[in-house]
Amino acid sequence: MGRIDNLNDNAELADLKRRVRALETRNPMSDSAVSGGRTRFIGENSFLIEGSGGVTGTLTIDGLEVVDGELRISGTLNVSGDSHLSGPTKVTGKMDIDGPTTITGDTSVTGDFHLEGTSTLDGPTTISGRLRITGDTSLEGAFHVTGATVIDGKLTINGDTTLSGDLTVDDSGHIRVGDMTIGRSGGRGKVDFGTGELASDGTKVALQSGAALVGVGGGIAQLTVGGNGFRIDSGGIRIGDLPLTDQPSNLYIDSNNKLWRTTATSGGGVSA
Repeated sequence: MGRIDNLNDNAELADLKRRVRALETRNPMSDSAVSGGRTRFIGENSFLIEGSGGVTGTLTIDGLEVVDGELRISGTLNVSGDSHLSGPTKVTGKMDIDGPTTITGDTSVTGDFHLEGTSTLDGPTTISGRLRITGDTSLEGAFHVTGATVIDGKLTINGDTTLSGDLTVDDSGHIRVGDMTIGRSGGRGKVDFGTGELASDGTKVALQSGAALVGVGGGIAQLTVGGNGFRIDSGGIRIGDLPLTDQPSNLYIDSNNKLWRTTATSGGGVSA
């Protein structure tokens, strides 16, 4: 004769009823875990976190990520593509930018700022730390730097430039304006006009074009063309190495204090 189980005392059936009841009364996705699989949300606003969330691995977003609130990054931010910042941007730490960067809003940097790529700043920019630029940089808006500035690349300024402090160019540098070059060479400040050169060693100033040289300094003025010239100093006027009073008799000063040289055959006549 077979045995009939007592359904009221069946432990397996009671455990099954308990589990079904738990599934019916619990919140969906509460304390849920997906291992070895994938959870997919399809639809507009289909994924919503009203509390806080954390990602311990890698979060990859192929589409657009929109942050309406504040985005805080306590680690390292690496951007391999183009970056467009249209609002006010404030950086309190060190900022290194290796790629092309376009900033159209106000920018304030209180730490070191390093640009290696091509950069365009359209809005007012204030940098109170050290600025180093190694690439081409275009500045179209107001730009203010209170710290040291090092530019290793090309600097192009299309608008007016106002300099209220000193401008120092070392021996290896120069400034070009059209055909004019301003710089230093051998401890001398020089302005090269292409057809002539203006130079100074700190005691004398000389303007030279070809064999012609005009120089002034320390109470001396001199004009020389090749090996011939005039020199005026506190001792008088010299032609060559001799004072005017010691020159040969074929020199003549007229009533207008103009200096003439007589010809050897004119017998006292004058010629220019």
